[in-house]
Amino acid sequence: MNNMGLPADGAGRDSTDSLLARAIAAHQRGNLDRAAKLFKRLLKHTPGHGPALHGLGLIARARGDALRALRYLARAAASTVPGPPSAEVLANYAAMLGNAGKHAKALTQAERAVAADPKYAPGHHTRAVALEKLGRRGEAQAAYRAAIALDAGLAPALAGLGALLLDRGGKRWEASAAREKQDGALVENPEPRLAAGADSGRVRPPYGQEPRAEALRLLSEAHRLALEDVDVADKLGCALRLNQQFSAAVGVYRKIVEKRPGAVGARSNLAVALQESGDIDGAISQLEEVLRIKHDYAEGRWNLALALLLRGHTPAKAQADDLRRGWLEFEWRRRLPTDKLEKTRPPHPEWDGRDARGLRVLLRAEQGLGDTLQFIRYARDLKARGAAEIIVECQPPLAALLARAAGVDRAIERGRALPPFDLQARLMTLPGILERYQTVEESAPYIEPDPGRSALWRDRLAALAGFKIGIAWQGNPKYVADAWRSIPLAEFAPLARVPGVRLISLQQDRVSNFWNEAQTVSHSLASPARLIPHQIKKPSRIRSRTVRIFNVPAALSPGGGVEQSKITWRLSCPSWLCHQRRRRQSWWRCRCSG
Repeated sequence: MNNMGLPADGAGRDSTDSLLARAIAAHQRGNLDRAAKLFKRLLKHTPGHGPALHGLGLIARARGDALRALRYLARAAASTVPGPPSAEVLANYAAMLGNAGKHAKALTQAERAVAADPKYAPGHHTRAVALEKLGRRGEAQAAYRAAIALDAGLAPALAGLGALLLDRGGKRWEASAAREKQDGALVENPEPRLAAGADSGRVRPPYGQEPRAEALRLLSEAHRLALEDVDVADKLGCALRLNQQFSAAVGVYRKIVEKRPGAVGARSNLAVALQESGDIDGAISQLEEVLRIKHDYAEGRWNLALALLLRGHTPAKAQADDLRRGWLEFEWRRRLPTDKLEKTRPPHPEWDGRDARGLRVLLRAEQGLGDTLQFIRYARDLKARGAAEIIVECQPPLAALLARAAGVDRAIERGRALPPFDLQARLMTLPGILERYQTVEESAPYIEPDPGRSALWRDRLAALAGFKIGIAWQGNPKYVADAWRSIPLAEFAPLARVPGVRLISLQQDRVSNFWNEAQTVSHSLASPARLIPHQIKKPSRIRSRTVRIFNVPAALSPGGGVEQSKITWRLSCPSWLCHQRRRRQSWWRCRCSG
């Protein structure tokens, strides 16, 4: 034997191939110590041996030593002994680079893997992951599909594509927007006549339903192939929820929690699924357990806030303590990674209920347009406490409307320079500070329509015959829960067939994609959309001149400017603002059918 522990040259010497085969066999058996010794012997015998470096990298990864694994795999990917690195070596190196957050370098190595062997499915998968991390989601989707085409049983690729399709911010939605522009010619006439009784053609489902259905299929298959993979199971639970299969989602999450009782993310997701299935008490119980495990888990506290607010507004379970604590927990939204407002918070002190007499207060709008319209009502309460000036920083489409809200002195579009102010407060923080948890007086409107615009729309709508009903059916398609609240326009067909009824579209954008579907509504549908493109400040004037409103988006729910003689039904109420099993809501002066 020589001093490197290898047989001397001559008869009986272990060949390089034999050492490599024995090392690989030991690795596959799970004998990592034996495999590592054999790989190291091979390196002493043949310095720079690529497969040996690769093997040592995989062993380091299995032992949780990511830094050592990355070093070995980098050397393996650069080695030319005994030949160029294989697609497997390059793909594993790419995956480790991705785990280290080096996604651009990961993409480079993944593309080397695909070039080395275009038929190696994991190479396409690692390329897909890198592309997705770099925000190139359209290319990532194509790469995932390429991997699945080569290996239909590659669970990570199935799960990756499924998870990508659950994300509504990708190229699919950009393509939808492009189609919407192409379809614009369909609404050149603001009052298109729809063929009576027309019901031919395929009705397009609401945004999100098609990719979510495919995501569920992909993740179900991935879960079948990798039953012990908790991450895949968690994604499957999410897909089941987004496809409104809440009981099945509960079952998936319960199994995860049984395997990993300390998995706060899965337990929090279980709570959300329980809440969505109607078990609010069960949801709160799970979230309390989450906080016992991890007190500062922001997502869990946020979910607890929503559950408490929902239970606090439920007649059979109404508890003032739930509302009080719910608004306190609601402040944890500031620590969520999705909360962008906190990152742009001015240095001025926050209003915490202190004496505001004679001071200038900035109110910062947050979340959706509907949230802003509902919570701007609290400006009046703050003004009553003596604030000298109330300035509202809001979404640009709402500035003109909010400038007429009770208590508001100025409305500034978000992104513009702010005037001087003394205190600041986030709009959705006000209920907790003011301890005004539920309602405002029905006799006290808080947004007044512009008289000139009201007169304009009175004259325009007077020319339309029939019993006028305003409708809105589609919210923001990029909102994660949009599939639960938006409804197909065709659902209004029975109403449109009522003699003398005239439907009036209150949609402000994303309308043109729906006109093919509108052919199933057997009545003429008047659309002011061409007359008022992309401006939220005007529908309140239209609403005040229609007789009935049926709507989905919260932004079109009636504010204080709606005349009391008009009746509004919300057709979909997925949030705590709507209150379970309550026919008349305290946040909106309207009736709920959902």
